[in-house]
Amino acid sequence: MAQNGEESEMLLKQKQISGQRILSFLGLAAKARKTVSGTDAVMQAVSCGGAYLVIAAEDASEGTAKKAAFAAREAGVSFCRFSTRDQLGKYLGKTDRAVAAVIDKGFADRLIQLLQDGFEVTKGE
Repeated sequence: MAQNGEESEMLLKQKQISGQRILSFLGLAAKARKTVSGTDAVMQAVSCGGAYLVIAAEDASEGTAKKAAFAAREAGVSFCRFSTRDQLGKYLGKTDRAVAAVIDKGFADRLIQLLQDGFEVTKGE
């Protein structure tokens, strides 16, 4: 039984490391001005065809997350629930952010690769 506990602890630690790597890369995309954040900006980017990945914080309201997921699905954009509002905001260089979108295909593709290692990503087209 102790072995299962150790395996679970190791998996949790790997997920934390993976999450930190994702946040750091998201921060790099933000510094390159390849992200938008906030519900209105994300919805506009998705509807205009400029978004390649939408991320909703795990602690975002269900209404906000569902709205973002629906818009992403309708536009064929990848979607993921990841991190917290506080952490997303911090790495985007803003205050708390419930949703963000990556508006560069290269950054989005790499983030999707990173997210697939431990997080559920709904694939867009």
